[in-house]
Amino acid sequence: MIQPSAYPIATQGHAEPIAVIGAGCRLPGGVDSTDALWRLLVDGRETVGVVPPDRWPADAVAGAGPKVAEGMRWGCFLERGIGEFDPVAFGVSVAEAAWMAPEHRLLLEVAQEACEHSGIPLEALRGSRTGVYTAMYGVDYALRGLRPPDALNNYWSMVGVHGTAAGRVAFLLDLRGACDGAGHRVFLRPRRRTRGMPESAGR
Repeated sequence: MIQPSAYPIATQGHAEPIAVIGAGCRLPGGVDSTDALWRLLVDGRETVGVVPPDRWPADAVAGAGPKVAEGMRWGCFLERGIGEFDPVAFGVSVAEAAWMAPEHRLLLEVAQEACEHSGIPLEALRGSRTGVYTAMYGVDYALRGLRPPDALNNYWSMVGVHGTAAGRVAFLLDLRGACDGAGHRVFLRPRRRTRGMPESAGR
């Protein structure tokens, strides 16, 4: 979250202060808060481990050759399963949630936690000109669309569209500012902020 400023809108070339006042995260090593992230760094714990059996079986990549197979035995993974997402709590139907990309699920959870972490009541944000800017990578979950056509449904067309992620957060929290799912534009937010939009922003 970026702190709504009490200062007048700055003119072009005069950047006004921007403060990060809330944060949330989901990271390997069981990290689900900024406090947990700090403990991970202080302890110097390793987060690389063997691929969990529910991700992909080792014998499925054995045919790719020993070097590739060995490399695909290791990685950094979230400990929570994507099935633990509570769609009803975030205004998502059970049918849609089955096709909803994990990144979108995590974003909804973390966005709400970041607001709570900031100390700003969610009701105070509803209807405000608060912008939502997201950056994502990879469309692995959308590859489920390679299934036979009779296994597809209306939700698949949106499963890997990163641009809709920002809209999900805005809809959940009733935010009326700009939404942007283009990752490279996240870095331009401070400049655009000085030009009068939005009042606050989450990313």
